[in-house]
Parts: sequence; structure tokens; C-alpha cells
Amino acid sequence: MRVIIGILVAGGLVGLLAWLAAPRLIRAGSERPAMASTSARIPATSTGSTAALGEARGGTPRPAPLRAESSDTPSKPAPSSRKSIAAPGYYAIVVSTLPSGATARLDELSGSCDTPCLLTASPGAHTVTISRKSYETEYRQVDVHSDSELPVITLRADRGFLMVASLPAGARIFIDGRDSDQVTPAEVQIDSGAHQVTIEKDGKRTSEAVQVTNGVISYLRIPLER
Repeated sequence: MRVIIGILVAGGLVGLLAWLAAPRLIRAGSERPAMASTSARIPATSTGSTAALGEARGGTPRPAPLRAESSDTPSKPAPSSRKSIAAPGYYAIVVSTLPSGATARLDELSGSCDTPCLLTASPGAHTVTISRKSYETEYRQVDVHSDSELPVITLRADRGFLMVASLPAGARIFIDGRDSDQVTPAEVQIDSGAHQVTIEKDGKRTSEAVQVTNGVISYLRIPLER
């Protein structure tokens, strides 16, 4: 009888211990899958993904480290200095005139160009001569040490004055065959050089040659009756 009672007491103790331990076993079994699923959601990370790893673990995200630029990256070349458009050892002088089409010459040398154009010169002081028919010749001094451009040169007309008189007066004046719209006596401004002056009145016509000089007043008296 005592044996039976001992067996029943031992079995009761075992059942009590199993009943007390059952909740802990249940909680342990339910937590293990959750941890496994949580770890499965964390992606594999590499250097530079610290922020993503912190968010997956529920921590405060940290900024990803800045990438250092590779030393192999080629640097941009420094801008090159301006090169002369003339031959080595020479510099360019740009010459422009108003009107254009004048002849520009450097130091009375054989080389020349028609404006607008450029001359080439060695370093140092030079004289540029600009000439054009019916215009005064211009001179410009230039000290060459780099490519340069002269200010636009306005040419002055190379003209003279011609006082024309006739006997009798009132004759129409023609210059090189063109009507001047003036009658004698009159002052006519014309280009320097040689010209043919003709006067005409009452069907009578007479011509004479004349040389006109720049800035000089020339006088011409032509009788209609010889």
C-alpha cells in the first residue's frame, strides 16, 4: 500500500513540474521562428551600407561614408596661353581703315596688304604706312611686343581747290567730262592729281589740263575766245 501511495505522489510531482514548465517551452518555441524570420529579412551588406543595416536592426541610421575619389581620375589640363597667329618670333598687327581697300605697308618694306588685313612684325618699334588713291597718306607708329590691333584709321580725302574763271564769265564747268553743276567764276573742290577742265558757253567749248595739289588752291583762267 505504501508503495502505491509513493508511486502516486511521484507521478503527481512529475505532472506538476511538467505543467509549470509548459508555458516557458511554448514561449521559447514561438520566439525562435520570429528571430529566424527577422534575420532572413536583413540583406547582406557591404562597406557603405551601414545606414541600411542600422534600419534593419531597428537602430538609429548612420550616414554612409563618403567615397574617396580615385587618384587615377585624370585632372583637367590648365588652359593654354594665347598663341600668336603670326610665325614664330613675329607678331600680328591688324590694320583697318575707313573706307577699306587702302594699302598698308610696314616700314616701307616690299610686303603689304589691302585693308582690312594684318601685317607681321618682329618685336620693337615700327611704322605702318596707309595709302589710298584720292586720300592722304597716313602714318602710325607702333611698338610691337604682342599681337595687336590698330584703332580704325579714318582716311582723309586727298583734295585740292580749283578756282576757275572764264572770259566771258558764266560758262558751265566740266571736270574730266563730268558736269560740276557750277558756272564761272567758281571754286571747285576736286581730288589731287591731274584733271581736264572744260568750260562751255553759247556753243563755244574750251578745255585745259590742270594739276591739283592736296590742300592747295589752284587758279585757272580760260578764255572762250582765242
